[in-house]
Amino acid sequence: MAVFVSVRGFLQCDDRSWPSSNGSSAPRGRLPVQRGVGPARPYYNWIHYVFYGADIHADSVEPMLELLRTIARIPPSDDDNDHVTGLFHASHEIEG
Repeated sequence: MAVFVSVRGFLQCDDRSWPSSNGSSAPRGRLPVQRGVGPARPYYNWIHYVFYGADIHADSVEPMLELLRTIARIPPSDDDNDHVTGLFHASHEIEG
């Protein structure tokens, strides 16, 4: 029997780091988001959000964490030192 972990959260970024709506990096984007959900087109203001929510197999948690670590290492996109930020919550169906 497979064990699942519910993962939900968001990333906040500026327009230089914005991924395309299909989840792949836009030509000017830098976020390696694979299953993010955002607006079909970005709103033209300075903050964009990408939301994620899924029940993933427990053995997929480490690759997900590595993806988030990769995103956390993205250098600031401008002189204001704006990094990609976010918050994620995970709930293991057995361990909590």
